[in-house]
Amino acid sequence: MDIAAKIEATVVRPIFDSVQPNGRRDQSLPDVVFSNRRARAYSRVLDALISRGAPTVPKELRVRLESMVENWCTQSFDDAFQPIQELEIQCARERDLVVAQESGDPQRVLDVLESEYRRRVAARFGSTELRGIQLNHRVILDLDQVYVPLHLDELRGTARSQEGPNFAPGLPRRTPVAEIVRANSRMLIVGSPGSGKSTLVAYLASRCAVGKHGLSWPDRALPFVITVREIKDAELSPEWLATQLEVALDVVRAALAQQRAVLLVDGLDEAPEELRKQLVASLVRFAGNHPDMPTIVTSRPAGSPGEVEARLPGYGSFRLADLTVEEVNEFIDKWCFAAERSARSDSTEAGKQASAAAKDLKSRIARSRPVQRIAVNPLLATILCVVHRFLGRTIPEHRVTLYEKCTDALLYEWDRAKFPENAAVGNLDADQKRALLSVVATSLQEEHEAEISEPDVVQHFAAVLPQMGRPQEDALRIVREIRDRSGILVECRPGVFAFSHLTFQEYLTALACAPRSGELLAHLGDPWWHEVIALACGVPGCDSGGIIRTLLQSQDREAVFLAAKCLDAAINVPLDMRTQVESALDHILPPTDIFDALKFSEIGLLVAPILARRLMTYKTGEKAQSLLFFHSFIYEPIIPILMQMVTDNSQDDSGITIAPDVGDSPKIRNPTVGELAITVLCQMAQTSESARRAFALALPRNLSKQFLDILRPWEILGDSFRSPRRGKRPSTPARSIA
Repeated sequence: MDIAAKIEATVVRPIFDSVQPNGRRDQSLPDVVFSNRRARAYSRVLDALISRGAPTVPKELRVRLESMVENWCTQSFDDAFQPIQELEIQCARERDLVVAQESGDPQRVLDVLESEYRRRVAARFGSTELRGIQLNHRVILDLDQVYVPLHLDELRGTARSQEGPNFAPGLPRRTPVAEIVRANSRMLIVGSPGSGKSTLVAYLASRCAVGKHGLSWPDRALPFVITVREIKDAELSPEWLATQLEVALDVVRAALAQQRAVLLVDGLDEAPEELRKQLVASLVRFAGNHPDMPTIVTSRPAGSPGEVEARLPGYGSFRLADLTVEEVNEFIDKWCFAAERSARSDSTEAGKQASAAAKDLKSRIARSRPVQRIAVNPLLATILCVVHRFLGRTIPEHRVTLYEKCTDALLYEWDRAKFPENAAVGNLDADQKRALLSVVATSLQEEHEAEISEPDVVQHFAAVLPQMGRPQEDALRIVREIRDRSGILVECRPGVFAFSHLTFQEYLTALACAPRSGELLAHLGDPWWHEVIALACGVPGCDSGGIIRTLLQSQDREAVFLAAKCLDAAINVPLDMRTQVESALDHILPPTDIFDALKFSEIGLLVAPILARRLMTYKTGEKAQSLLFFHSFIYEPIIPILMQMVTDNSQDDSGITIAPDVGDSPKIRNPTVGELAITVLCQMAQTSESARRAFALALPRNLSKQFLDILRPWEILGDSFRSPRRGKRPSTPARSIA
């Protein structure tokens, strides 16, 4: 008896004969249609099993077949039944294993088993599904296409300044992850929610799986990924890994023996305290037994400062750094292209649409300080891309609308995709979730805090839920369901919650306080509340006019600035009030230093026209400080004025410095007004075609080699402007004014 006949007689026919269709199928379907479908189903199962190349069917596969055929019958043997499609693919792949087993060569069998495991790792970690607002189809993004290399800061022994990384003396430079991995065999990577920890693990795992990791690891490095939230115990051993990862024990043992194993542990903080202790102890033992095995562990900050690091002796400790402007732009380019390719069959048209969308989004980000504040990590940059694409390829210029759409994307669509059907939070819409979170945000804002304990969150939720027709008892369930899921209120360490970005705390507080403008007036003298007050002016129901009038009554520089922020956020403001604010701004301009320039860039659309109108009348020092503003805020109407200024050789001694962001080129201290104007044009030319043309016309051919090395105009205009220096030039333009 040949293979086909044997399989049919012993497996397929008995299984189909055991299924009784009466009462188990759609009775409205004509019998002849059902009969034809059944015949096709019979043939498909038989052909799939024959493709395995083996005359016998393993017991577990037969049990699966029996259940599948029974369920298929209830669906009238629909041709589109997904499980049969999966079975056909699996059986075809198993043929290689059957052939290897029949060869009697153990190494051949091992190679097939490892190959199948690599395929599963690549399939699981090599792509990501994007969900966002107004999304009516699945978009699967290839991780390799959208991944932007991340950077790390060393943690251990590093003291950060409270003013931020740009002002921290002695802070180590941002180092690419790949460079750190090459230099460290044991690493603990700490990062806030949304900073890219899991994506980094997924990227490394998928790159290893396909043999393209590009690191110092062995060419055939085999990744073993432990996703902590999925495990129930942690006794690391070859047997435990084989069971946990559903891979043949021989494959694990071979990789360890040949020093090809790479261990990736994602989300150490997500384990309950006892399990975390067990996992850490087991990890230390297992790594000690395999000292040559590269190991990477990721975690959010957990416990007291340094607690996680102390538990893993011998591990280098690093923190994922925020994205730079260049990295955000690269991410946007990749994201838009991958999204368009997923939605369009025509790759040429997809590329054209993606390029236009990315260019528009990057331009909007460059012009909007509030948007720049959002795009600091991969999660938040993704939200901007989602909002931009699915709102007619734009992002709202109005800040309050932008934050509303960002929270929509996080609270509604993403949650709907992750929460089970019976989840308590699943019964709440986006507005109700915002109302819940607003109570927490307001409490934090009033206490001048950014973190809150889990019991306090539960208490706040319980006080609000009855107003939504939900029982107070749901409060604890909702808190636990949104843990690490909403992307807005996240557990920053065990038992302690915070908003993933302070902007969300401020926005949600503004929503709650907007109808009570009188209460906001009590906080006018408190800088902690200024952003909340400005955002509240953009919320319907707020007396924004009254707040602005109160602020303008003061001659205080800070009050005028806040009035301008309120005007910038407000929806409807009388023309005479706008005129009053602009007049008050005129009296406190120009900026006095770089910090002032950066501050004014937050309300750039109000400040830029005033500075542009007055720029040529300012003194030398005032011109220089104003140009610092235009270096931070892209404003195209200033281009003709900048072209007039490039020949201005007047010099200010305020200590302004033009320097490259990378490399060892000398700095230019106290540049001329003309040099500053050229630098601003160079900065604008990266995102503005008008500025690029102006830059090409205005750039003097007799610039010093030192200045050329800083500007690197060849990166924008081509090699005709290339510096005569030798050596490798940087691949991306970067320069700064300080």
